Amino acid sequence: MDKIVAYESKDYSIGSRTFGPFQVPLKCTRAKLIASRENWPEKGREGKAPIIHVKIDLSLDGGKAWIDTYVGFTAYGGEVRKVDNTVSPASTVARALPEPDNPNRMIRGIFENAENLKSEISLELEYGNRI
Repeated sequence: MDKIVAYESKDYSIGSRTFGPFQVPLKCTRAKLIASRENWPEKGREGKAPIIHVKIDLSLDGGKAWIDTYVGFTAYGGEVRKVDNTVSPASTVARALPEPDNPNRMIRGIFENAENLKSEISLELEYGNRI
């Protein structure tokens, strides 16, 4: 597994940021997008607006064309609890990457936050048959 920290753990003011593009390594079969939930405000619950949106776009031809929002998520503030009632330290989403032998695959991403928050935005690239 390769971990790419797109944005280090720190306080971020409201805004939109991009990362990449960068080449996806050969044999990489899965991308996992992670936003740590270090200090997120309670705003955003019960029908209110989300506070963060993170996505990655995928290119299979070296950046000539992009698949918009190949994987991503929108999240609300406050704590998220797991089934065992412990607090989840991060919001995550993962998706299989096509064409593991294609040397022209690229990823780029966007991190947008509508409230001030503390987070680390990272991408894990995995190898093998895990879906």
